[in-house]
Amino acid sequence: MWCGCLEPFAQSRRDVLRGIAATLAVAGGGCASAAPKRPAVGDAAGLLDETTSIDLHSHPGLIRGLGRTTTMETQIERMAAGRVRASLVAAVADRAVLTVNSRGRIYAQREPQPGELYRTTYAQLERVRTR
Repeated sequence: MWCGCLEPFAQSRRDVLRGIAATLAVAGGGCASAAPKRPAVGDAAGLLDETTSIDLHSHPGLIRGLGRTTTMETQIERMAAGRVRASLVAAVADRAVLTVNSRGRIYAQREPQPGELYRTTYAQLERVRTR
């Protein structure tokens, strides 16, 4: 849900996310040592071990029926394999009214019922809390 109080600073959620990403990039850069040790070419595992990676937006097991579905367990396994240290889980309020057309595009197929978006969001968040 877009908060109108942010309109003086950003026109959309994407603007806010870009600002957050830029802030994290600057803050993360300030934590680096003056002379970073570079891993050998091809040493991806070494780079992953020395880097803190965070997934800033995921929907593990929350969006069923829209293309490839990843369960929460699968997401955690992939995070561990990729040495991702944290993941921010995003609930999708309008999932109940979304569908995919023949071109693979997601669109709202109907108007939501009163209270439906609220219930959908909190049902997804409950799955995260339970896990």
